[in-house]
Amino acid sequence: MKVSIIIPVYNVEAYITECLESVARQTYQGEMECLVVDDCGMDNSIAVAEQFISSFQGHVHFRMIHREQNGGLSAARNSGFEAATGEYIYFLDSDDAIIPEAIEEMMKVVQDHPQVEMVHGGIANMEGKAVEDFTTKELPTYTEDKTWITKNILYYLPVTSWNRLLNKDFLKKNDMSFHEGIIHEDVPYCFQLALKCRHIGFVRNNTYLFRPQREGSITTTPQEERALMSRLIIMNDCINALQKQSFKAGTIKEIALRFLWRKWQNYLSIHSYETLSKYKKEISGVSTKMRRITPWPLKAVAAFHNIVPLKIKQYIKIK
Repeated sequence: MKVSIIIPVYNVEAYITECLESVARQTYQGEMECLVVDDCGMDNSIAVAEQFISSFQGHVHFRMIHREQNGGLSAARNSGFEAATGEYIYFLDSDDAIIPEAIEEMMKVVQDHPQVEMVHGGIANMEGKAVEDFTTKELPTYTEDKTWITKNILYYLPVTSWNRLLNKDFLKKNDMSFHEGIIHEDVPYCFQLALKCRHIGFVRNNTYLFRPQREGSITTTPQEERALMSRLIIMNDCINALQKQSFKAGTIKEIALRFLWRKWQNYLSIHSYETLSKYKKEISGVSTKMRRITPWPLKAVAAFHNIVPLKIKQYIKIK
């Protein structure tokens, strides 16, 4: 079975070689391609990557995907996904790395459970210290318990698209892609995974090496208005995804709704009065949608969210 590793590249000249080397060292002996997506950065990242690829000799097939213009992380991931030819997809950020056994261990779960749609591993930092330690957590190797899957993806597993081996047919069947032009794009993606995934597996190892957020990265640059606009889009995406789902088990919808209410309150609590005041109409629109899709007795959840700071209460009318 073929695995496609997708690496979006933008201004990571200092880190891209280490990332690519970690892919080149993979012990998985099945067919494997690595798609390096050029998102039109302003440094020499792509030149460094091309030099690495041209001199590489090994079982991994490296391919360069050149975008015509910068589109951001979501657009780069989508471009990689469209070009991928593997049965399984693995997203890797270009300033991070993976352990040599990462893909092999994940594919062992696939081989034992062919119906699995997603395989998740643990996370360590670049020095190998556990960040999300799967060696000690009580996780099943495989489960089909839909309620467990929904709850754990939403509340307990890392909100990331990387370090997850994903079945490509599953993603295409459910029209899974990243919303372009926003930050925190992993949130609606993971929310859809929580709603749609029926078969999940775990590797009891920390397979991914995460680099602490570097200065100037998308999540460390203060852009409050852009962040709020992204969060409004995220909420609308999540609400729309929830409305499209037909749930035979009410508990799954309840879990998702409770998650959205908590996320919504958290989003609003971290923004300033000045920023919130500029988007009163949009904020009220999201709150109205949330109330409409919340059935009794979960209306009590909405009532709870009326007890919020005064600066938010002026803009969010929850009755």
